[in-house]
Amino acid sequence: MKVGDYVRYKTLSNQIKINKIKNIVEPDDSELSMTNIILYDLDNKDVTADKYIIKSSPNIIDLIEVGDYVNGSKVIDIAPAPIKAIYTEQETGGALLPIVNNRIESVLTKEQFEAIKYEIKWNMETNTWFWRTLWSK
Repeated sequence: MKVGDYVRYKTLSNQIKINKIKNIVEPDDSELSMTNIILYDLDNKDVTADKYIIKSSPNIIDLIEVGDYVNGSKVIDIAPAPIKAIYTEQETGGALLPIVNNRIESVLTKEQFEAIKYEIKWNMETNTWFWRTLWSK
């Protein structure tokens, strides 16, 4: 792995995220050399260790899985190489439009989505809307 690569990793709170490596801290000082842990400084002020990294790639599309959300839409299929593309539930008049690596603007893993989703319902008794967070199990 190198600076600029993307990683799919597990956080200490057991969420799965995708992020970009900004800096790599090798175990060369006395504290880290005893544990032999390599730390990765990621975008959004996140840090992870090598043992929590699930997968890495210079192309973010390689880390996306069915069920993740790309550009706000749920991924329903992934086409293999030579031109890897993902397909989402995005409304396109019935046709599935592929999203390739350079068209990916945002990614939310299915685990991140499950952790933050909520539902909105109509309360028939009070004639008002209410919402509640659906915490993942």
